[in-house]
Amino acid sequence: MKWFEIEALDLLFFRRGQRFDAGTDTFARSVFPPHPSTLYGLVQTTVSLHRDPAWFTGKNRASDTSDIGRRGTFGTMSIVGPLLKQNGTVLVPVPADLSQPKDAKPKGMLKTTQLTPIKQPWSRMVSSLPDPISAVFVSNADEPLKTQIEWMSLEHLADYLHGKAPEQLPYFRLACDEPKIGIKISSEKRTVKEGLLYTAVMKRVAQLNEKQSREVKTDTLFGLQGVEKVPEQVVARFGGEGRTVIWRRTTEPPLPKAPRVSERCLKLYLLTPAVFANGWLPDWLDEDSLTGKPKVWKQNKSETLGVEVQLVAAAVKESAFISGWDLAHNRPKPSYRIVPAGSVYILKAPSSEAAQHLAQTLHLRSICLPLKSEESHPQIVSDPDRARHADFHPNQGWGVVLVGKVPLEDR
Repeated sequence: MKWFEIEALDLLFFRRGQRFDAGTDTFARSVFPPHPSTLYGLVQTTVSLHRDPAWFTGKNRASDTSDIGRRGTFGTMSIVGPLLKQNGTVLVPVPADLSQPKDAKPKGMLKTTQLTPIKQPWSRMVSSLPDPISAVFVSNADEPLKTQIEWMSLEHLADYLHGKAPEQLPYFRLACDEPKIGIKISSEKRTVKEGLLYTAVMKRVAQLNEKQSREVKTDTLFGLQGVEKVPEQVVARFGGEGRTVIWRRTTEPPLPKAPRVSERCLKLYLLTPAVFANGWLPDWLDEDSLTGKPKVWKQNKSETLGVEVQLVAAAVKESAFISGWDLAHNRPKPSYRIVPAGSVYILKAPSSEAAQHLAQTLHLRSICLPLKSEESHPQIVSDPDRARHADFHPNQGWGVVLVGKVPLEDR
């Protein structure tokens, strides 16, 4: 896998899932980092135009696009990301079962508490959780907790996945908001249109630190595989309004290896956001029994692993929505609910050997399946040919997981 970093040379804007219609909505905020599908679109378009400037128009049918896909379709190319890098430190989302004191200010070093999954607490609590859930995350802290820190270093993540949660985490400020006022311009007369004033809050990823003494710059990282002839360095347009960025080849980040799992339980940590047809629940788990055989997307087809697992517990961050505009078909994209990166699922295998097999197989792989909107509902697409035209695809980097150990307790 080749790794690249993206340096912003301007403000960036990646629209949220909320509607933003001309004449009706006047205020739009940006997310950062961008969603995996936005990053994949940048890579697909830039690599394609680097090879053949006629690719975007779809007129050149002679060139081979089996790896990058044609406009609006998928090939063998896949990415892992986005990750972030701030002044040389690679950052990943903080797991959902790590929290900080609710009243603490998000700055400096913050005390961090790991929530522990406790078995069968139902005799002491009332919950609307599904009956098959056999454990819930609880805290031994004496104070209210809240997620104050969203990103942490790869070194801290490696300790966490090996069962050694950090006691303190530094706060990283990724970007600052910078509002921009604009107005719609007539494409025919090149004059302004009345009543179409708007404000877009963009992201500036190069900023001064709290002491105003040095610049803090946040770059976007991604891994790329399944494609050849990729430019080592290129200037491109990224996000809303086509803001200028430069991407360049970089060294592979030291992603944690899968730990040795000695028990039947293992933890799946979402390195990137996920999109499931069943909302928060992976599509290969039954909604009633919460059991199933994990599936991964490999060589453009779904592969079922021969081990049935039980979902024991889940720590899922607050969901968000993603939509956008389909450039290939010139229409709005359907709105999907996404599971944020950092969410955690605990699975139970039939044996410790089966758990270790799953740990090695699922580590750094996507647990998502291709989805396409059918009658306003997301549907799993199993057929490889139809999957090339899916709305969301594992090759875009959705649902990449890392595997960790589980500190499961009996109480």
